[in-house]
This record gives sequence, structure tokens and C-alpha cells, in this order.
Amino acid sequence: MHKILGLVVLFMAFVCIPGCTSQSSLQQKYLESRNDLTTETRNAIIEGKIIKGMYPDEAAAAGGAFMYMLQPDPKLGLGENVMVSVADLNYYFAFLKNPNKKPDIPPDVIFRQCIFPDESKIRLVFHNKTQFNSIKPVSFSVYITNGQVFDIRETPD
Repeated sequence: MHKILGLVVLFMAFVCIPGCTSQSSLQQKYLESRNDLTTETRNAIIEGKIIKGMYPDEAAAAGGAFMYMLQPDPKLGLGENVMVSVADLNYYFAFLKNPNKKPDIPPDVIFRQCIFPDESKIRLVFHNKTQFNSIKPVSFSVYITNGQVFDIRETPD
């Protein structure tokens, strides 16, 4: 429990670090790089809303920085332990430099899902105002299977 609480604090610090590339500039860079997005997905990203069927990179573009819990597909050879940390779209752009390499860090496993979906169990935790049109930021979890978002749940306080 203390480990999860510590990671949430780390996540909040990560999201709020001054001087980081802003979500809006990362989102704009992402949208400019993806002329293949459907109109529905593009509009959802612009509105800051994650929808079912999105790939992890699309969810990150819509929702911002996130904490992840990842149990990699055993076929990837990364072990069976659940990995927990934080990431944002900067990892996606780094992944794009060599998308065919064997994943060696968890964000590679997450962001390769749009090209090489696998049996990894992925949970992304976001904290924003846009997903539920709220006045205060709301924490919520996005569950990914076979490379795509299949469930979105508000995380109770």
C-alpha cells in the first residue's frame, strides 16, 4: 500500500514538474504526426477524452502524463513481475525512433501496442479535468488488452 501511495505522489510530482514540455505542445506534436487518425479519435484527443478502442499512444495524447502498471506478455522475455512507474508522450516519440527493436523498458511495451499488440496487461492511471468535464481533476484508470482501451473507470478517492 505504501508503495502505491509513494508512486501516486511521484506521479503527481511528475505531472506538475515546472519546465516539462506541456501537454498541449506534446498533444499538438502528436496530432501533427498522426494524419491517419479517425475523425472520432482526433476529436477525442483534442477534447482530452480517452475512448474505448484507442491505442495507448492515443490515450496518452488525450489524457496527458500517466502512471502505469504493466505485466508484460511472457513472450517478450521481460519477466512476469508487475512494473509500475510514470510516463508521457515523450516516451512515445523516443519509441518511434526504433519501433522494431525488442522492448527493453516498460514504455516501449506500452507504446508498441499500436503496431505489435500482445497479451501484456496494461493499466494507465490519469488525473485530469477533461475526461469527465469536471471542475477539479479526477483520477481514472484505463485498461488495455490486445493493444486497445477496453475499459475506463473513475478511481475512487
